[in-house]
Amino acid sequence: MNRLDGAEPIDPSCLIAHIHIPKTAGMAVQTVLKEHFEPHTHLQWNKAAENWKELTDGKEYSGSLITGHLPFPQLFYPGFSSERPIYCVSVIRDPLQRVISLYNYNRSLRHPNHERFSARFPSIDDFIKAKSGKDNVRNQQAVWLCGSRTNPDVLCEVLNAHYIGLTTQGYLADYLTKVLKLCGKTAGEVTVPTVNTLQKIKSGGAVGRDDIDPVVLEKFFQDNWLDDLLYKTVSEHLERNATPDTEMTAQGVRQVRKSTLARVKQTVKRLLRN
Repeated sequence: MNRLDGAEPIDPSCLIAHIHIPKTAGMAVQTVLKEHFEPHTHLQWNKAAENWKELTDGKEYSGSLITGHLPFPQLFYPGFSSERPIYCVSVIRDPLQRVISLYNYNRSLRHPNHERFSARFPSIDDFIKAKSGKDNVRNQQAVWLCGSRTNPDVLCEVLNAHYIGLTTQGYLADYLTKVLKLCGKTAGEVTVPTVNTLQKIKSGGAVGRDDIDPVVLEKFFQDNWLDDLLYKTVSEHLERNATPDTEMTAQGVRQVRKSTLARVKQTVKRLLRN
């Protein structure tokens, strides 16, 4: 967090690379960044790595910002070189909430294959169990950020060397305000837009943590221990040193209330069955 906290200077000639991990409010982040960095490139969502290589293979990228679903290892692909320093920005999320959001999103009308997805994974337990233990889904956020799946030391080295800190969804405005100020773009407080809201789910409603079997939940956290450790570490730092977004705080309160109400309803149903 040294750069984000102002302990290390930012080279004004730098390139900003937004590592957009899916389902981490990345669209809101890129909306703000694209307003302040020109020229910029929004990499193609389904082939960001190929798009980035086309732009830089054998030549220097002249823009100020790239944003898209480009994992860090594909940013610095073999043979890539740049005369300018590159600083990465990214948002992480509670790993369980991210998977829940992904499951709900894939079942919503916004997703083009929602019917096929719902038929394949009737419950979130089915979705988590199908992915459990697979290398390409364990600790996905750590993989996106540095490529290391199991080594916290390597993760920390990459973050300290290449990133302007990290943030979680509840501190987006504070994070982006600091990033833009460090880059000499603006000193004013950033307003983060609300984008990509969940649309109607055709097959049932949105699910939450209480809908996951405890055994499945335990296995999930075993598989994603590094993501969980990273999220908790960053969250603790932000709680001590950053200002939470008012709207996100309110959403958190509503989410807790909703979760509590769901548990009460489940308890009542269980008592009625008995």
